[in-house]
Amino acid sequence: MNTVEKNLMMRDRLVNAPALEDAKASLEKEHTASNWYDYGMALSKAKRSDDAIDAYSQGLVEFPFSALLYFGRGRRYMGTSYEQAIADFTMAIQLEGDVNLYWYYRAVCHNMCGNFEQAIYDFRQALRYAQPEDCYSMYDWIFSSYVEMGDMESARKLLQDAPDDQDVPDMDWD
Repeated sequence: MNTVEKNLMMRDRLVNAPALEDAKASLEKEHTASNWYDYGMALSKAKRSDDAIDAYSQGLVEFPFSALLYFGRGRRYMGTSYEQAIADFTMAIQLEGDVNLYWYYRAVCHNMCGNFEQAIYDFRQALRYAQPEDCYSMYDWIFSSYVEMGDMESARKLLQDAPDDQDVPDMDWD
């Protein structure tokens, strides 16, 4: 699977979590990293975040090199601990560094912790693997990070240097 297909598949998986009963049945039938991920997503959808974290952790015992499971658990940790989420997203990136969502979510966590320079770096990495329709939010995050850091020159430059096919807001700098 090429990088574009992988990133589109990941985006689709975030939106289309299976029903809890279906995910549980699939996992009981066959233990795969993918089935553990789907089960964790279904638990999350059912508002059972702690159970989802446990499911991802159990899956990682069986599949310790699954970037997908680290990503799933990291997303759940975002609700309780940005530091734990960053650790899981970092593992996902080390295992599979060409998935824009891994970079994107780690960047969001860094931004929320006030680590703006690291957030900007991660958003720029995510942009390398993103589809054009996914880029606007990352430009917005990067812009906001520069503003938070007080680096208005870099914020201006970002808007000026944005690709021609990328909509960016016109800013009133006065």
